[in-house]
Amino acid sequence: MHNIKKGNPHAVWIMSHTYVDFEIVKEPWNKYSLADGSKLKTRVILKSVWFEKKSEKKEYKLDLENKTEMFCNTALQDVPNTTKWTQEDYNKNIDVNNCRYDTIAYEATEYLLDDGTQIVIHSNIGKIQRTKLYNGKGDRIYLINNQLGVNLTSQKN
Repeated sequence: MHNIKKGNPHAVWIMSHTYVDFEIVKEPWNKYSLADGSKLKTRVILKSVWFEKKSEKKEYKLDLENKTEMFCNTALQDVPNTTKWTQEDYNKNIDVNNCRYDTIAYEATEYLLDDGTQIVIHSNIGKIQRTKLYNGKGDRIYLINNQLGVNLTSQKN
């Protein structure tokens, strides 16, 4: 990765980092059933791992993608809308502030790095809000607060 030093636009320094390969142990879809009849599926995907050696200790960096798929109850669907909604639009159009849901299936996501480190990622659904707005498929737009917890365990040889 190249970075330009401040104060000297012609000076370039290289930040050294090392990529670590990994194996997928588990990458499940977590499933939830909302009280309004809609279904939610979430999944965390690890795209890449690298570390920077800033001291004697490795500092891992993770590039994660948080996938969320909502399957709207057909009774809540309407005409597709291709409007590019803003966060302000969402906030002004909350229909249900705290949608109740049941967890149907939940498993943590797990990976094993080539250096023996195990990564376990917990995806925790918090608040789910339903808006009065519709997306390009005619489904209601939901706002989902999803927090990730990451645990790394080194394997000592």
